[in-house]
Amino acid sequence: MIPFGIANAKENEQSQARDAASRTQRVAELEDNTEVAAGAANEAARERVEQAKEAAKAKVEQAKEAAKARQIALKQDRCEASKSKLTEKLPQLSQNVTTIKSVLDAKYAKVTAIYESGKLSAGNYTELDQIILEKQKVAEAAIEGLDPSTITIDCNNNGLGVQLDSYRASLNEVKAALKDYRTALVEMVSALNAAADKAEAEESKPANDTDTAGGETTNTTDGEAN
Repeated sequence: MIPFGIANAKENEQSQARDAASRTQRVAELEDNTEVAAGAANEAARERVEQAKEAAKAKVEQAKEAAKARQIALKQDRCEASKSKLTEKLPQLSQNVTTIKSVLDAKYAKVTAIYESGKLSAGNYTELDQIILEKQKVAEAAIEGLDPSTITIDCNNNGLGVQLDSYRASLNEVKAALKDYRTALVEMVSALNAAADKAEAEESKPANDTDTAGGETTNTTDGEAN
């Protein structure tokens, strides 16, 4: 038979052990619950961050679209404001370069007529004339490619800018061709004038005639005989 005191002590030990085990279990459960709660909180936080990122991206895209719409509207407003000016200016530009070429053609015809009349001449005239003809043909071809009727000033046409840039490039080619044509003409005129100046200088030189007869020299420059 187990003494009463010893039995009570064993029961107390067992009770304390059960209590300790129960506390340990509760602590473990609390820790598990805390980890679960923390994990859920972290996941919720991550979701909120992602949602905030997506919202920010959406706002940026909306701002870009709004800016694009304002830019398009601004371009259309500018186009409409300058539409009548462009419609008038493009044919005028073509007419201007055509007029310049006509003036150069007239000068070329005049120089040719002077040469053919025999009033002026130059040793390299044929070579210079071929250069002028070449530059003239290049200018003609460039002007023919400058056709403003191919451009319709429509502000709703997205390709209008490309057409205007192409026209501007063609116009620059025409200007360069006309400049080359004019330079060739200037070289021709300079050559003819240089030849004329040389001939005039030769004609204006004093004539020194010497006659050696019987040992006497006659100088006809000053009309005196030595």
